[in-house]
Amino acid sequence: MTEAQSRQIFLVMVFWAFAFFCRPVAAQSTADHPYLPLSIPDHDVKPLRNLVDPQFQKSLEARLQQNPLWAKLMADKRLAVGLVDLSDPENVKFARVNGNQMMYAASLPKLAILLAAENAIEEGKIPNTQDVQNDLRI
Repeated sequence: MTEAQSRQIFLVMVFWAFAFFCRPVAAQSTADHPYLPLSIPDHDVKPLRNLVDPQFQKSLEARLQQNPLWAKLMADKRLAVGLVDLSDPENVKFARVNGNQMMYAASLPKLAILLAAENAIEEGKIPNTQDVQNDLRI
């Protein structure tokens, strides 16, 4: 296996770790949260760097440090993670590790596909079967 293939597999694993880590928020009833897209006046939109939440930051770092491989990659500046908590649109939280390091995010396009699949399940356009759940966890 080449280093590029190893890196790609690792990035996919990191994505799924965070998908699992954030699942309780995503599993909440949509009745408690507004539908997307959010309607936020332009003057209320802030850059993510201004929304870093110290407790959220500590939680992210602690979770990543639990895995020795991730901890080493973070220390070597070979892993960058950014996480945005939109569960309360009035109080958006942001945390990042190596957030100012430029890296190619190969898994980023997959997020759009996963979001579309989750929305289709929520709207009843795709049945939420075990096969679908297995496919979403590849």
